[in-house]
This record gives sequence, structure tokens and C-alpha cells, in this order.
Amino acid sequence: MQYASRLAVLVGALALDPVGVRGTASRTPLPESPGASHAWLRAGTPDIKAAGALTFTADGLLLVGDSPGSAVFALDVRDVATVVVDTINVKGIDELVAARLGTKASEIAINDIAVHPKSHAVYLSVARGLGAGARPAIVRVGAKGRIDVVSLTNIPFAKAVLPNPPAPGKKDEDGDDVSDRAITGMAVVGGSVYVTGISNDEFSSTLRRISIPFTTAVATTGLRIYHTHHSRYETKSPVSALTSYSVGGRDYLVVSYSCTPLAIFAVDSLADGAKVTGKTIAELGAGTHATSMITYEFKGKRYLAVSTIGRSIQVLEATDLTTAPALGADSNPSRGHPLGSWFMWGLPAFSSSVPGVMRMADFDANNAVVLHRTVQSGVLYLRELQKPILWARGATE
Repeated sequence: MQYASRLAVLVGALALDPVGVRGTASRTPLPESPGASHAWLRAGTPDIKAAGALTFTADGLLLVGDSPGSAVFALDVRDVATVVVDTINVKGIDELVAARLGTKASEIAINDIAVHPKSHAVYLSVARGLGAGARPAIVRVGAKGRIDVVSLTNIPFAKAVLPNPPAPGKKDEDGDDVSDRAITGMAVVGGSVYVTGISNDEFSSTLRRISIPFTTAVATTGLRIYHTHHSRYETKSPVSALTSYSVGGRDYLVVSYSCTPLAIFAVDSLADGAKVTGKTIAELGAGTHATSMITYEFKGKRYLAVSTIGRSIQVLEATDLTTAPALGADSNPSRGHPLGSWFMWGLPAFSSSVPGVMRMADFDANNAVVLHRTVQSGVLYLRELQKPILWARGATE
């Protein structure tokens, strides 16, 4: 599979010290929430090496994936939902974050976005610097586009360490370096967080299950899917995006790989130590990879949306993904066709009219929120896209 060496949205570096921000700007402390205490967390300064994948628990704990550290952190960001954010449309989000911190947009990288389940504030995982010396930060975008840096000093947190991270220089089936892919995505289902990434196991594509509250036990499952574009089973290429999905009282994970098969796994099949084959339900075409996925309901119908590098958002009807036909060795209609690499098949997908979406999260009943680099001007927006087809209402670019 083709795999981008870095999924980060390169938009500059966030300057953040343990006790203060370098430059002219200062951090505004977020208010503490007396009702949001989690007794299993302990106050301190988490040793996050890099802030990557983000997701929230239902009660507002921010989970941060740290690939270099092969760990997941739970942070109580103490977000008080006294004012629920009901709209997001921030032009030049990279410029504004940089200005807030007294630095340049060319020196931050935004890695992921997540929406607080109560306040609807949008949280960004950010890197200061673009190389090995990059440092982590978490930024909150609130009402009217207000930008705050979440202090990582004396914050209630917990850490879960993932075993058997990929060795330096580890390669996938295409020879691409995946040593920085210990964590490629996270999804919360029930009382656990499911973490996809690469390990040193035989099935390098690995899923880990961490109970919430965190314990020292981490369940590990090897993942395999049939990739009809490649006419083979994949066990070493990393999942690039995932989301949760429930139907008929049963929970599932929907995952996407590079280049770009979609597959579904039943959560109750993901036993510790098992090697599980998921059902491939769609191929979204070669030459791209998914960066994020969401499921949502709109006017009684369910949808799955996939943001990709190389194509616009792909929207699929998802009333019951479990009944979609499984794609296998005889399911490649493009074989032998001169344009076969660009074929899409399986569960039908519909292209959004908004190209350049880099990251996406569910926002509210009517909208998703996205990081969107416009084709016309190259400006980076943090903006809403309207459901069900995810288009930018009233946008001029």
C-alpha cells in the first residue's frame, strides 16, 4: 500500500514551554470544572512526546495518542460547558493559532481535531517544530473562534503504555517506514478505547484495547483484511483511520487503510491475542489514504464519511454496514483495465463537493467540523460542513 510518511497538516510550529509560552503571547487558563472530577486521574505534567490522534470519552476526557512514546494519555481539560459552541468558521486557523502564541504559521503542525461532547469546543493536537525536536501542545477553539492553549502543567491525567512498539526503521509491505505509526487512530466504544497502529508482532497491523479507567493491562489483537486492489491479504500495512459503529445491539469498528479499502470488525471478536480478519466492504481507489472517519444520522438515515488525501470526502450510506457484501479475490472489476487503479467498488461512495479536507470530526446534529485547505487560495479553515452530504453552505472558497 502507498502510505504517506506523515498525516500531519503542516501549518507551522506551536511554541509551548512547561511553564509558559515562548514569544509575546501568554496562555489563558481554562476554568476548572468542579463536576468533572475523575478520581483515577492524578495531577501532574504528562510526559507527552508528541500529540497525535485525539478523541473524547462521553464524559469529556480528552484522549491523546502519542506515537513516539507508544502511549495514550487521558487528560481532564476541565472544559465548562456554560456556553455551548454552536458554530465554527475560523479563517486562517494556522495564522490565528500562531499569532496567539507569538510565532509563525510556517512553524506549527496540526495533527488532529476532536470535539468536546458537552461544550462543542474544538480541540487541536499541535506540534511545535516539524522534525525530531517537535514538542506537543493542545489548543482549544471556543465560541467566536477564541483560541486558548491548554496548560499541560498540573493537569489531571493518566497514561497507558502500549507494549511492543514498532522498532526503529520498521517497514511495511511496500517498504515504507512505519516506525512512527505506533498509533494511527483511536475510537471509544463502551468502557474502552480502541487504538490502531503498528507493532513488532507478526501481524504488524495491530489493535489495542485499553479499559477506562486505565489499568496496566492492554489487550492486543492482530488485524487482517483482504485488499482487492492488491489481490492479497494485508497484515502489515497500518490502519489510517477508524470510527465506531453500532447496529442491532452489537458494536463494530469501521477501519480504512491506505489506497483505500474499508473494512468492518465486530468488537466482540477482538479478543486479546487473537488474529482477526475483518470484512472488506468497499474500495475507495488507489493513490490516496483516509485521514479520518465519522458516522452520523440525519433525518432517519445513517451515513459514513471518510476524509482522504488525494480525493474529496467520500460519503457512504450506512444503514447497516454489516449486510454489505464481502469483497474478496473475485471482487476486482478493474483488473486489466488501463485505468483500473482509480476504480472504486463495493459499497457505493459519493464524493463531496469540497476538496482539500484534511481532518474531520462530528460536531452536532447538523454539521461536521473540518480542517479545510482551500484549493483556490490555500487558506486553512476550521469550518463546518453541513450534513448529510458535507458541503460548505455560504462558503465563497
